[in-house]
Amino acid sequence: MLDNRQVAILMKVNELGRRYGLEPHQFLTTLQVDPESADSELQYCGGPGGYSGDENDKLWDRYKAMLGNLNLADGGSLFGDDRELCRCLDEALQRAPRPRSR
Repeated sequence: MLDNRQVAILMKVNELGRRYGLEPHQFLTTLQVDPESADSELQYCGGPGGYSGDENDKLWDRYKAMLGNLNLADGGSLFGDDRELCRCLDEALQRAPRPRSR
């Protein structure tokens, strides 16, 4: 079962994706928690799929840019306790493109 700290991490993941023009359903990230150590693995498992042509290429470019912001290449994982993962995601959000004003 997820707790509020894990939900907070996943909300930051979704916000980071949105900053790169990705909706939460367009990529897959999992959060695995080791109950003995309280350390977690935030794994970027898969990018956009099921789109065709230019749209797919654009989404993959955005996904790769997001991973680059996290210093992850072609997927990968972040490791640490909840505080460390939040800090890493907050730093990535600071570097991410800002939402456009309407």
